[in-house]
Amino acid sequence: MTLSIRSRLTLWYAAIVIVVLAAAGATMVGVQTRLGLRRLDDELGRLASALLTVLANEIDERHDLALAAQDATEEIRIPGRTVAILSGDGKLLASNDAGSQATFLAEQPVPSALTTVHAPGGAMRMIAASGSHDGHAYAIRIAASLAPLAAERSALMETLGIGLSLGLVLAGAGGWLIGRQALQPLVAMADETRAVTGVADMRIAVPPTRDELEQLGQAFNALLGRLDKSMSAQRQFMADASHELRTPVSVTRTAAQVMLGREQRSEQEYRESLAIVAEQAARLTRMVDDMFLLARAEAHGRPLEATPIYLDELVGECTRAVRVLADARGVDVRTNGAREVGIVGDENLLRQLVINLLENAVTHTPSGGRVSVELETRNGEVAIAVTDSGPGVPHEERDRIFERFVRLAPSGAQTGAGLGLPIARWIAEQHGGRLTLESRAPDGARFVVSLPHSPTPKV
Repeated sequence: MTLSIRSRLTLWYAAIVIVVLAAAGATMVGVQTRLGLRRLDDELGRLASALLTVLANEIDERHDLALAAQDATEEIRIPGRTVAILSGDGKLLASNDAGSQATFLAEQPVPSALTTVHAPGGAMRMIAASGSHDGHAYAIRIAASLAPLAAERSALMETLGIGLSLGLVLAGAGGWLIGRQALQPLVAMADETRAVTGVADMRIAVPPTRDELEQLGQAFNALLGRLDKSMSAQRQFMADASHELRTPVSVTRTAAQVMLGREQRSEQEYRESLAIVAEQAARLTRMVDDMFLLARAEAHGRPLEATPIYLDELVGECTRAVRVLADARGVDVRTNGAREVGIVGDENLLRQLVINLLENAVTHTPSGGRVSVELETRNGEVAIAVTDSGPGVPHEERDRIFERFVRLAPSGAQTGAGLGLPIARWIAEQHGGRLTLESRAPDGARFVVSLPHSPTPKV
């Protein structure tokens, strides 16, 4: 059986209150017992001292120990206390008790001055003392019944029992009310949460309690906000992906329909159509690969395969690969900078990062322009700077260019899907680095990748 939080709080609250009250009651009973016994011991001590003094005076008057003992017990009237006077050899000389209590006291061994003895009539507290005067040796016994202390203790325990029972009832009721009051905002938030059908613009009312419940409500609203943002990004991604995929699919379908629209076609026409289909298929393949990589990145499904590499060699290979595209557009690509720059990273991803930046630079550089790649080490980092002489990035587009499917290519230019820079930034961040834009229009664009510097790898 699973109890609700309110029930558990009530039980815990009642249990704690009862434990505290029981501990306090036990302490009170113990203290009361010790104080009562100390008070009784003090009284017996004073009586013993007084009796010894009176007995010494009577010996001076009577010169006989037995007569002095009789006179002393008659002179000192101690209600509720049993007094016995013994001779030096332990013989009972006088007592204020006609029963067997005095005889019992006279027969008791005395291990200490104050002790508890169990007489026929019940437990008693007894003090023993001895003395000598005028050649007479004697001893005294004074005892008091512990029944009054036991009665006081019983009355106190009965009162505490009633108090504990009342405390249990009040603690249970109080715990239930406190739990209900404390958890009411949580119940209200739960009711609002159950009514949520969509996360868009949906937030729960946060109670201004200034405690953990308010923090929980704020955290839940923040979670709804992040979920709404993530779902909006997903919807936007799907819409953008559908829009981008539509173009190559439409071109491919149109080329096929045109070729199939007439029975007789020349070989040249077939070649031209197939070339269009192949070009659009290649574009579609790269677009799908980029979107797949981003999807795996968001799902943390693309772990790094880190190996030691020379970054300058990787940059050189990427430059040679892009130079084919650059030559076709009449763009000069040059590299310079440090040599034998070692780094530990995912070679395939870093290669894609550099290729994306170079292709982006070549695409946005007019014919006759230039693209430069610089590699340097600074402040414990490796910096790859890709600079072009194109129109640059307008100030208002500085942040948008790192968003998906954002393209700033000049009119009529053949570009990708606008995924190159987002992928490049993700790769840099996965390696503990960053990708930034350091210059804007009209001075061309300068993208800088900063990565943690590693020792020169052993290859």
